[in-house]
Amino acid sequence: MPSSMYDKAVSDKSQHGSNRLRDYGLYALISLGIIAGVVAAAELNVPGNTFEHWFGGAMFSAFLFGQFLENSRQLWKKRLFWVCTGVCLLAHCLVLRALFLRGTLPRSSWVLLVCVEGFILICFRAMLRRISE
Repeated sequence: MPSSMYDKAVSDKSQHGSNRLRDYGLYALISLGIIAGVVAAAELNVPGNTFEHWFGGAMFSAFLFGQFLENSRQLWKKRLFWVCTGVCLLAHCLVLRALFLRGTLPRSSWVLLVCVEGFILICFRAMLRRISE
């Protein structure tokens, strides 16, 4: 337990440094995963259109749910939040899969999909905040 303001500041700074190191490690792992996916697609001769759809879908999912999680920090300790987020992510993945298997997805459809899913997630977060009050 820090005994002075100086000790607390030093303790907080070292804690922040270890979090930063963990974050950089996580970024490195994510980068390696992306590179491995690109190399695997090239080695397996995946058609460019198929690769664009799946890679774009993965980036879209990471952005959408990453922003949602970042802006929902106050709900992270609620079990219901994680259950509902998992269900939303599963539904999201199933919808993307169905759309990709159906064929090409025009760029305008991506924008519409982002708006609709973003709206659903914002409403979901607002509902959970009301329930948790």
